[in-house]
Amino acid sequence: LAAPLLVDGADQVRLAARQQLRLGSTQVKVMASGGVMSPIDALESIQFTVEEMHAAVHEAEMAGKYVVAHCHTSPSINNALAAGVRSIEHGSILDEATANAILNQGAFMIPTLLVIEALAKWAEAGDIPHYGQMKLAQVRTQMPFSVELAASAGVLLGSGTDILGPGQTGRGEELALKARVIGPMKAIVSATSTNARLFRLENNIGKVSEGMDADLIAVCGDPIGDIGLLANGKNIPLVIKGGQVFKESF
Repeated sequence: LAAPLLVDGADQVRLAARQQLRLGSTQVKVMASGGVMSPIDALESIQFTVEEMHAAVHEAEMAGKYVVAHCHTSPSINNALAAGVRSIEHGSILDEATANAILNQGAFMIPTLLVIEALAKWAEAGDIPHYGQMKLAQVRTQMPFSVELAASAGVLLGSGTDILGPGQTGRGEELALKARVIGPMKAIVSATSTNARLFRLENNIGKVSEGMDADLIAVCGDPIGDIGLLANGKNIPLVIKGGQVFKESF
């Protein structure tokens, strides 16, 4: 399995990207800004130069893949866009000019609201260091406004949670949080047709249409009227992937 690598300079980035791709990575991720839980770097810190990120983008493109970038702030987003990054992960503290830049480049943005709420609960329990609490408060305040700004600009908003581990739980909860900002239908579209476009699989998945892979769920109730239904697996009695039934509990 691919594992994170700490690198400096365009040549090291290029080598690291090649290593990840050789190991079977379907995307390459770069850390373009500081992180909430990083003990030393500020959110506003810039982690890579445009040249360094472009080296990863070039290697990914040669392999038919693409690069996504962890970015909390607009300066880091603009650097990532200049390097040719396809998707901005988080986009927590966004300004209007940068939202328009994402739109004009045809890039995607993946807000991650759920992980912020999860971290907030841990912070209330005293399980997050002080440095993390300060940065968390900053992101938690700004992210809903950034999502609204990006949506208003017409940015392609995908769906992800940033929740780590094999369970990858909470995807339905992420949609419910996003729906508070952009509405339930747009939240559902972010996880279906928009994500399919991001993955370059729009001819196979992302909508219900003849000739598409049969990836379907049945919901007990109307998720447009109550998108919170998607946050509880008990409300999803049927899951079909590629035409095969993976769950059936009617």
